Amino acid sequence: MKRIALFISSLFLLVLTANAKEEGTLRIVQLDNNEQREVLSIIGKITFSSEDMYLYSNDNQLLAQTSLKSIRKIVFEGEFSNNKEIAKNTLCIYPNPTQDVIVIDGLEKNETTRIYNLQGILLKTVQASEKTLIDVSSLAKGTYLLQVGTQIVKFIKD
Repeated sequence: MKRIALFISSLFLLVLTANAKEEGTLRIVQLDNNEQREVLSIIGKITFSSEDMYLYSNDNQLLAQTSLKSIRKIVFEGEFSNNKEIAKNTLCIYPNPTQDVIVIDGLEKNETTRIYNLQGILLKTVQASEKTLIDVSSLAKGTYLLQVGTQIVKFIKD
């Protein structure tokens, strides 16, 4: 869990640094599709416990606490994105859970898709097209993270 926290923290710092002059938003989408949004310029740090994610303001005030088990995806939105359309579009990933293949709709051609385990280890990299099929049959049963641009989506391999 610490590696995934480091991975998300690193991604957050990269986006925050790139966003210094622009207004961006951190959007946390829950499993029930409820959303939580925070303006990146007011977020000073992001920390993790074994079960929760915490967002703190620049003056170290707690802005939000979210259970890691309830997060479906984390999206960084704003002008800092390399591909504005990906940041604005919602990716469609199915079936979830899956056994052999996941299908991703809504990608730009040649967009890089990465699969990480929950320890933050990169397992697979795929160059995407508009509709991409990714073979995950070789992965062990468990929970994984799929990164496309600034979006991170959790999926389960049965």
